[in-house]
Amino acid sequence: MRAIEESTERRKAVRYGVEARVNFNWGTSLAESCPFEGTTRDISLAGAFILAATCPPVDSMLEMEVALPSRDGTSRYVIRSWMTVLRVEHDPAGTRPIGFAAVGRIFSLQDVSIDPYRSSMAPPEDVEVRTHASDK
Repeated sequence: MRAIEESTERRKAVRYGVEARVNFNWGTSLAESCPFEGTTRDISLAGAFILAATCPPVDSMLEMEVALPSRDGTSRYVIRSWMTVLRVEHDPAGTRPIGFAAVGRIFSLQDVSIDPYRSSMAPPEDVEVRTHASDK
């Protein structure tokens, strides 16, 4: 991992270039539906940038699971969290999304070798979770 530097850095947390598998969903539980998939471009203690073909709308609350890579290529640990989408980036032509930035407040590190079943996390009490139908 390497820290990513920018000339006009506004972030409070250091970002690291990490490529990790991500499952995310907005509006319903990961345990009850087929999640969308992506890959982290970078990650920090506060959030991540996710490369994905399907991107949620800005201000959406996501339930997210990041599979932390290990040296042997397996993913024993996952970070589960509720995150808010800050921005969606598009390809240079502006025709399709390429990824999104999200920040979170609640994170849970879980060892999937001990508990391989996905358990959904309850959203923060002060957050309204929107469904897909209301996102359109």
